[in-house]
Amino acid sequence: MGALTSRQNAGVEEVDIVSNHAYKYPPRSGNYFGSHFIMGGERFDTPQPEAYLFGENADLNFLGSRPTPFPYPPPQANEPTKTLKSLVNIRKESLRFVRSPEGLSKAGADGDCEYLKATNFNIEFTFDCDARCAITIYYFSTEEISTTGITYSPRDPSMSSETYHYKRGANQQFCQVSHVFNPAKYLEDELNYDPERDMIPITIHCVTEEGTEGNSD
Repeated sequence: MGALTSRQNAGVEEVDIVSNHAYKYPPRSGNYFGSHFIMGGERFDTPQPEAYLFGENADLNFLGSRPTPFPYPPPQANEPTKTLKSLVNIRKESLRFVRSPEGLSKAGADGDCEYLKATNFNIEFTFDCDARCAITIYYFSTEEISTTGITYSPRDPSMSSETYHYKRGANQQFCQVSHVFNPAKYLEDELNYDPERDMIPITIHCVTEEGTEGNSD
């Protein structure tokens, strides 16, 4: 580097990098930043002089005392990687509980409908699959990983749903009104997932039914 341009003094000052520790904030003289910066190959004027765009100004002292050469050296080659391909993808933002339509109302003696507070819910979500798949829902289950795959053991097998089979396709809707879940029967702590416990409150198990690779759980 060897020279530091000072806009305040409008001159050129010779700086010893080793002894004076260039790139130290605040600098003894001159300005730390220029009047513009380059991003994405375009030039942008600095809206606030002496403002660090990516943190606090005090963080600048954690940087090295020497500038980083540009262009940057290419990254070192790592071990070969293999892209993970999931044949079944559940769109997490679509997952929801929907109040079951059964028992929402009943006819009164005068023929009017009386509203009933239902506590049964259906589980609905949207998913995509590149192969035929089978979907099963387990409650309060434990997970066991082995060489043959993943196995889920529910606390009460009678609560588990039947296995539903779907064809290959995108934007499919999982909506089975015959399977309901009543969260009011359980404590809130049971329904919250705790990574320190082995119990998983609700598990949606998706398994492809074509080939031996790419099973999605």
